[in-house]
Order: sequence, then structure tokens, then C-alpha cells
Amino acid sequence: MEDQQKVFSLLKGLGNDYDSFIISMLKPPVPLYNDTIQLLQSYENMKSLHNPIISIDEHAAFLAQNKNNSGKSFTNNRQGQILSTQKAGDSHKWDKNLKIHLNK
Repeated sequence: MEDQQKVFSLLKGLGNDYDSFIISMLKPPVPLYNDTIQLLQSYENMKSLHNPIISIDEHAAFLAQNKNNSGKSFTNNRQGQILSTQKAGDSHKWDKNLKIHLNK
């Protein structure tokens, strides 16, 4: 198989998450297959730096935090105040009305 054909086959097998990579690789001159592999590995490394994988423990903590805050609602009025209230019957040890004043 010709080197350029290998590159096209490799790029064709990549998913939609790689569209920007595919477009940049198809600009003439098309790189050699080995160069394409190295560039793809670099692209993968950059993606992983910008989109870190959340571990199960972090995900569980996020869900637990959201569950604990599920009884609270937040509203914002025109003066830059944020008002937090609880639903009736919540047993959390939070103030019923918590105002945070934002300095403008």
C-alpha cells in the first residue's frame, strides 16, 4: 500500500472528534505515514491536557455535592445580590436566607 494511501486510510478511520486534525493533515503536501502517526500522538497528548479524565472518585464527589445542594435555589436580583433559600422541610444547617453583596 502506498504511503499516502495509508495516511488517507488512517484519517478516514478517525472519528468526528478529530475533524480539525484531519483537515490540517489533508492540506498539501500530505505528510508521510510515520510523520502522521507522530502528529496524531502529539494531538492526542494536547487533547488529554485540555480535557482531563475525571476519575470515579471525583465524579462521585460531584454527584454527592449536587445531591446536598439539591434543596437550595439561587436567584439574582438587579442590585447584584445573590439570594439562597431552602425548600421547606430541609434539615440542612444553612441559614434560610443568605445574601452575598457583590461590590461593583
